[in-house]
Amino acid sequence: MDKRRIEWILVATDGSERSLEAARYAAELAQRLKVRATLVHVVPIPGPQTERSRINPEDETDVEKALFEGAQVILDRTREPFDQVAISVEGLIRRGEPDEAIAKLAREEGYDLIVVAGHEADGADTSEAIVRASPCPVLVVK
Repeated sequence: MDKRRIEWILVATDGSERSLEAARYAAELAQRLKVRATLVHVVPIPGPQTERSRINPEDETDVEKALFEGAQVILDRTREPFDQVAISVEGLIRRGEPDEAIAKLAREEGYDLIVVAGHEADGADTSEAIVRASPCPVLVVK
């Protein structure tokens, strides 16, 4: 029997209340298991060229800057549960489709577990897509 040991947890966040609840759960888990954790927020890539054409090229840099500043705010807010249990976490920002970017990061860096929030209310369930794409176990917090 394969005995997997969890040593590194990747916590995906979109800044929603559900993802903050998942982060609280992940922080407690990291503390109990005495493992390290990393936070990740994925900034979406703008859609088809038709969407991009609505943005003045001169404003595109400002839009990018605002997206990344917003991502940093989300990571800072998500870091709070880890600070409360004295777990140091790194925050990462990635670009792309959340499921693909998170699975790629997990695969490339060798995370042992991904923790995400389950979003039952929206039609496109990102957590389900992450489960399908992930190279490691995924804990979906409801």
